[in-house]
Amino acid sequence: MKGYIHVYTGNGKGKTTAAIGLSVRAVGAGKKVFFAQFVKGQIYSEVKTIQQFLPQIIIKQYGLDCFIYNGLGARSRSHSCENFKLETRTQI
Repeated sequence: MKGYIHVYTGNGKGKTTAAIGLSVRAVGAGKKVFFAQFVKGQIYSEVKTIQQFLPQIIIKQYGLDCFIYNGLGARSRSHSCENFKLETRTQI
């Protein structure tokens, strides 16, 4: 099976919105979607909406359960990467 990986990075807004839009299009086309957020660890409204209305999208967050004020620290990066590695072994 052929799959695609899209990565959105950078400062500012729009990354989650772009990823959600592409995810919705993929589900509409019959594709499976695994949506990973590396920094966010809190349940925001977009996550609740996806879980409620689009159960075909598997969404996982690998960040810490806190708001990051001054950039992504080494602890958060390490936490996100390790949890993602463990999770994707079973999802991909």
